[in-house]
Amino acid sequence: MDPTHPPALVIGVDVSALNVIRSLGGHGIEVYTMGRDTSDYGAASRYAKFVLCDDLTDEKKVISKLLEISRNLGRKMVLFCTSDLHVLHVSRNREVLKPFFEFVLPDHEVIETLMDKKNFNDFANRYGFSVPQTFFSKNSTDFQKVASSLPYPCVIKPLYRTIFWSLCVPPEKKVMKADSPQDLRQKLSDLRALDIPLIFQEWIPG
Repeated sequence: MDPTHPPALVIGVDVSALNVIRSLGGHGIEVYTMGRDTSDYGAASRYAKFVLCDDLTDEKKVISKLLEISRNLGRKMVLFCTSDLHVLHVSRNREVLKPFFEFVLPDHEVIETLMDKKNFNDFANRYGFSVPQTFFSKNSTDFQKVASSLPYPCVIKPLYRTIFWSLCVPPEKKVMKADSPQDLRQKLSDLRALDIPLIFQEWIPG
């Protein structure tokens, strides 16, 4: 490892994280990766030292583990996020993390607009960008109101991609397609996903 470079910490161990780990490790940079699955891609990489965090969706646990890693190492680290959720975690806690990590982020207001799909949809419509018709539901009550207004076929995806969604929907698909109100209700009922924040968009062929 090149001691002239600060060590890097990559949040996540999926295939996106693995690409970052390999790029950094291939340049002689000491890399740590944080995740919950010891069998996932990044956790097994020869370029990184794996650190367990039992829930990467829990903001308090993620920030606490980041601080613990940096303090134990005794050096300021360069921080890499590999998911939207972790960018939000880091941005919300940037002042706490700054003494221990180097990272580059725009203002939090910009991040909230870009990362929060509802905020981004409102922004796009406000400034006349061409985007698919988009609807949101927070729970089953919202869903009842939204379902009858949706264009079909439609695409269903979570507001934030979580471990739950990844386990239920194959990573190569990321989203589901519903051809009718009955098909939509059946798929979400089968997934037990009616009470999680969801996005519904018109299907654009091509």
